[in-house]
Amino acid sequence: MIQPLNNYVLVKLLELESKSSIAGFEIIEKEKKKTFFGEVIAFGDGEATAKYNLKKGDTIIFQKYGGEDYEIDGIKHKILGTLNILAKYV
Repeated sequence: MIQPLNNYVLVKLLELESKSSIAGFEIIEKEKKKTFFGEVIAFGDGEATAKYNLKKGDTIIFQKYGGEDYEIDGIKHKILGTLNILAKYV
């Protein structure tokens, strides 16, 4: 397992496939080709992660080009700084 440090978050990418919504978010047709959604897997102990009240399993929207891409056990992940997170589904 990877444990992010400080204000970083490990996110499992959620693929949209042919769906028009994910976790209650409606997806604009032209944006379906891009991956903006992820599930929080782990996060660091920085002030920003506490401020955003992130929990394991939260669905978030993030900036497409933010963070670093990783493949863990054949599954696509990103490690993002909290500044790359735009919203979370509540």
